[in-house]
Amino acid sequence: MADYLSIIWPDDKYRTEWEERVGQEFSGSIKRDLNAERIVNAVFARTKKDKDKLERLFYYPLRDADPIAFRLEVMQDIRTIPALFEILSEFSKAIPEIRDTYAKSLENRNPEQDAARVLEAACMYISTANFFYDSTKDLDIKSRALIRMRKHFEDVVSSDSFKEMSETALKLQADLKDASSFFMALNSGPSSLGIVRGTFNVDDSITGKLVKNADILFRNVQKTNCSIYNSVPTTALEVQLIDCFKKQKPEVFSRLADFRVKYADYPFTEDGITEYEFEFYLAYISFVRQLEERGFVFCVPRISQNNEERVFGVYDLGLAQEVFEQGGNSTRVVGNDFQITQDERVLIITGPNQGGKTTFARSVGLFQVLAQVGCLVAAREASFMIMDKMLSQFPERENVGGNKGRLSEEIIRIAEMLRGVTKDSFIIFNESFASARRADGAELGRQLIKILLDIGCKVLFVTHLYELSQELDEDPNFEGVVSFMAEAVETEDGSGRRTYKIIRKTSTGLVFAMDIAKRTGVTYGQIQKLLQERKILPVKEASK
Repeated sequence: MADYLSIIWPDDKYRTEWEERVGQEFSGSIKRDLNAERIVNAVFARTKKDKDKLERLFYYPLRDADPIAFRLEVMQDIRTIPALFEILSEFSKAIPEIRDTYAKSLENRNPEQDAARVLEAACMYISTANFFYDSTKDLDIKSRALIRMRKHFEDVVSSDSFKEMSETALKLQADLKDASSFFMALNSGPSSLGIVRGTFNVDDSITGKLVKNADILFRNVQKTNCSIYNSVPTTALEVQLIDCFKKQKPEVFSRLADFRVKYADYPFTEDGITEYEFEFYLAYISFVRQLEERGFVFCVPRISQNNEERVFGVYDLGLAQEVFEQGGNSTRVVGNDFQITQDERVLIITGPNQGGKTTFARSVGLFQVLAQVGCLVAAREASFMIMDKMLSQFPERENVGGNKGRLSEEIIRIAEMLRGVTKDSFIIFNESFASARRADGAELGRQLIKILLDIGCKVLFVTHLYELSQELDEDPNFEGVVSFMAEAVETEDGSGRRTYKIIRKTSTGLVFAMDIAKRTGVTYGQIQKLLQERKILPVKEASK
């Protein structure tokens, strides 16, 4: 049995526990509210195999420090050792090719062809094992995953069984080369076939005559190399050709048959290595590199040791990807700093409309998800706490025709969410209770925040209800609440210039809504003028 060689799980118990949890949890809020689906689709846009497995890794973040750190170590190695990306790329391509070649040897189509496939798989494995060890032995690798894999291949290539197989396989491959390779010619006609080269002795059989007279029989032909390693079914003609080769070198083919018997069960298929795990790192690093070329920054986050979270320059990765697709660069995306101390539980985010509150909420949520997946994060520098659940509640369209109003459905969703929340959970509320009368919405907000403080979970509470910030920030009954505000600089015309910076500050109550009305053409004067132009409202009536 192969060593445990996973590069995303330090131990199989973590994989088992995670897979059991995946079947029981709902990840829709991460996909929808945080826009993680855009990131996942961009990361695996070119991935053709095991996409469902890879996507699940992103939609169900880890809860334990050990597997998170395990993955972050690999990310750090790939980031800091330039040659490692190409080494892992080549290695991950070779493994499925070896498996595919070996699988074909079990199809029982032709004894010689099946034996040749075992030999080919063995030679590919010999080359791959030597390549991985030779390429990594002098690298300053620090991740447990890659050190473990390097040690595995060091043990493999230094073993007596591997050395013996290598010597036998490479010698047999060289001896078989002349006997196994020949040229076939396809005539310009629809079904003609002939042999162009036949340097061996031929007999008087039909096959022998065909080989002997191939140059005469065919003209205007297209030559193509063909081998007994061929993956297509063996034809009757090929069987006769192989018999010809066996007559020329019976000893070589006898050794080939012996090799198949001896090494058919050799573990050169490396069942302990799963290629989609390499794709997890390679696809994500490729995605990051594309964005870095446009000026976006990423870092390897650290797991917090003091139950605090400090993030510098975090930005909305989904927005960054949208900007990238439009041909833009990092100058169009604003990063923010934020900190959550051990005693701070609920962060109330207020500020003017279109000031960046929702974007900030998504950037923090995506940061938390990617950090707990074990990936690079969209920030200059970061440390994070590990949460057991990541939940979100963003506004949804009202269910037209339903028997409940928007507020009622929202409260039901929040109640269901709170049933599974613990002190180690992280929740993002975005404009909750916006459909309620302002006074009622503020009261519902107070009660919800009090419940969340009692639970002890971490909360990002984005709201237009600025009075929550003003009333609760210094209230001793709401200890653990801290206020942030989307910054806007007041201009001469009374509108607010958005900086999209989120600053630690109690709300001022300024929302600068009129400039949005002006930009969208819905002020009283603008609507009045429009109605006049359409002759819906008389000019004289409007002037009164």
